[in-house]
Amino acid sequence: MLSLIAVATTAFAPPHPDAVGACIIMPTNGRPEFVHRALEMIAESTYPSDLVEIVVVDDSPAPLRLTNASAYPSLIYVPTCCNVSVGAKRNIAVAHCSEAAEVVVHWDDDDFYVPHRVRAQVSPILAGEAGLTALRLSHLMAMPMRDVYESMDRDVVLWASLAYRASLGRELSFANVSLGED
Repeated sequence: MLSLIAVATTAFAPPHPDAVGACIIMPTNGRPEFVHRALEMIAESTYPSDLVEIVVVDDSPAPLRLTNASAYPSLIYVPTCCNVSVGAKRNIAVAHCSEAAEVVVHWDDDDFYVPHRVRAQVSPILAGEAGLTALRLSHLMAMPMRDVYESMDRDVVLWASLAYRASLGRELSFANVSLGED
């Protein structure tokens, strides 16, 4: 079960909860195995794949070899010329979301989510019940030891799980830092 936090708003609600596109943004650096796994999870999502686009912004020294990229026709791969902050990568990714995308969904390359995560977060936004949603942090897995830690504070938000109207993302920008940018 997802533990969702919603920030209330008054917004237009389309007639069907899946009537708009979602742009999933993913910053990365030199972790092709993480990007591949994240793409697999996105492909398993219950949100309609024809309404999803994925923007991966990568500041690795050499471009990622995404061997399974052809399986994701809506994938936009954006290599940067140099090392940039996570906040800058998020800003670049939002700028590359198409006009058809009405909702932006954060998905860090090293995060694991259930298949209904995108639908669960986008639905309250589209219903006009929230302008922004995020997941509560419940467990962390420390890699490579695979130690799992349970969050002691149930009010901690997993900031890398934000979802919000694309218009908001186009109006605001993330801080040019790599920790706490969102």
